[in-house]
Amino acid sequence: MQDKRAVIFCITILLLAGTVIGYAAVPQSTVRTDVAGITTVVGHYGNFTNGISMGTNEIIDNTMAATFVTLDTGQGANDLWDMDQNVETSSSPTFVNLTLSGNILNGYNITDIGEGNYSQIDADEYFLSSVNITDSIINADPGGNPTFVNITATNIYVSSTLDVDTINEYSNGDGLTIDGVVLRDGAVLPEGQVYGVQWNVGTDTWTQVDIDGATITPTTDDFNNHTVWGSITRVNLASDGTVNARYGDGDYAVDGSNGEVMVEIPAFYVKGEQTTSQVYQWWISGVPLTGFEIHPAFLQRDGRPKAFIYVGAYESSLMVGTGVHDADTTLKLHTRSSEQPWTGGEIDALPYDSGSTEFTRGETITGATGGGTADVIDWTLTGGTWGGGDAAGTVYIKQNAVANFQAENLDGSVGGANMAGATGVQVAESLDIGEARTYGSAHGEGWGQMGIWSLSAVKLLFVVEYGNMDSQTEVGRGVVDLASGAGYAGLETAAASVDSNLDAAGTGVGTGADGDVPATYRYMENLWGNVYAFIDGYNAVDAEYRLIERNGDGTFADGLATYEASSMAPITTDGYISDIEWDRIMKYLFIASATGGGAGTYIPDYQYSHDAGETNILLAGGHWNDASHAGLGSLLSFYVSSSSSRRIGARAEYAP
Repeated sequence: MQDKRAVIFCITILLLAGTVIGYAAVPQSTVRTDVAGITTVVGHYGNFTNGISMGTNEIIDNTMAATFVTLDTGQGANDLWDMDQNVETSSSPTFVNLTLSGNILNGYNITDIGEGNYSQIDADEYFLSSVNITDSIINADPGGNPTFVNITATNIYVSSTLDVDTINEYSNGDGLTIDGVVLRDGAVLPEGQVYGVQWNVGTDTWTQVDIDGATITPTTDDFNNHTVWGSITRVNLASDGTVNARYGDGDYAVDGSNGEVMVEIPAFYVKGEQTTSQVYQWWISGVPLTGFEIHPAFLQRDGRPKAFIYVGAYESSLMVGTGVHDADTTLKLHTRSSEQPWTGGEIDALPYDSGSTEFTRGETITGATGGGTADVIDWTLTGGTWGGGDAAGTVYIKQNAVANFQAENLDGSVGGANMAGATGVQVAESLDIGEARTYGSAHGEGWGQMGIWSLSAVKLLFVVEYGNMDSQTEVGRGVVDLASGAGYAGLETAAASVDSNLDAAGTGVGTGADGDVPATYRYMENLWGNVYAFIDGYNAVDAEYRLIERNGDGTFADGLATYEASSMAPITTDGYISDIEWDRIMKYLFIASATGGGAGTYIPDYQYSHDAGETNILLAGGHWNDASHAGLGSLLSFYVSSSSSRRIGARAEYAP
């Protein structure tokens, strides 16, 4: 029995020893190959020199790298890709291109796909969509709200809104341009959207300034490239507000055949400050900015902000009906070239009958008996027919010879002898401010004559562009040195080839002696000189100036029923403007508070001021015999609403 126990004990010892000897003979880092092609792994690890196979698939051999579908290192089954640099939480890997979808680290959300070449982006969060970046960030997601701690970039393109606290420049100081607005150190620069001017009355100096009040010297090209000045142009405008053609188009016409010849002015924003009692500053911006307001001209006639207003390119003449010479007898202000402006008593209505040859616009008719002559402006046909020889109506004329017409035959320079018969003496068509308003509005809703805020807008455009209000020096004297004469003694519209002499800005003068030919500023002819223009929306009474409301809610009238009142009483002294009225209402109007200047100082234009005890209207610009009294700043405020004169006309305007 003891022998059996000894045998069992010995066998046990041998088995244990064999196990130890077997494992010791094959280290844990090696393998043992018993048969070619079959490898047996002994231990927990192995070094394989002949390769590894699993089933029929060889995974590793001694001539190639290991190939796995996935590799599970304890973090799940993952794909493996080429890598030639460390990618750890402390690493800074460099990529030639990076295509991303999903999230980056701290929720920096790429909503689409970004491909970038970034020097550095430090941000709390950013949102980019379809981005291809090479020193730029393009097409920021308009649905996102990107917030950056710092951005260093050559170009930044923004499709929505960019709010910036501070801009620190590290290049050449050109600033950051966003939709045409140039920013430098947080400020909007004049070469982007803002130009300004300062008038120091105490030293009688004018200075062009940027938004911060710093002196600048912009050029004509700067203004021509600006979103406001550079967009001013002439158009042919239909009565319903349709732009039929633009200046330079093949079908653009100056003769009124394709619509009223108007000047399109884009909306702009203004700011005015009085830094001391006699230092004034004004700015114009093409975009809304803090402290700026839309100019009141772009709110008139219904209170809605407007993208454009339209001002007559020329002084208005007369049109009857729709220009087709039928029974429509409605008189309208008409804006076209080569026509005598409509002034009080200088366009006549001559009744006719027995018409056998239709009149031609511009032809000269002569009374066969009395010898009076006149040029045809327009006509109606209220009875009969030309073919039947019994056409009847009214022909509107500008009289050349003083002799009156009478019941007599009419001979035409185009129509020939006995083309029609006058039935009596011509009747002068008066023109006062109320009639001009009626004839202007006859085109339809939104139409009228030039208002106080439209005049203000034009003055601001000029004074900021030229850095002063001396229009006769900066552009030309205008039609101001002609003889007083009898009747209408000014020029027709577009006289002296002025339209052919306009520069790229739409500015120029006619061919001839300065003072005898028209001056045009930004396509608007005779803003000064030739004839005074009624200015609507203004009353001056002893206690105050009354102006049609800036918000556009008021109604134009001879005596304004609703208005905004100035804080000061009108002056009653006449003379060259040496200082201006300034309060929240008056600051954009350039109306004199003092008239102690001269033809070469301050605002070198003349103001005829309020007459005590009256409710006065306003005229602007001067006339053909006004010499240096005329100018863009020239004002006359001693007439009343019933006043009519051969020297006073009107300019049409339209607010869509």
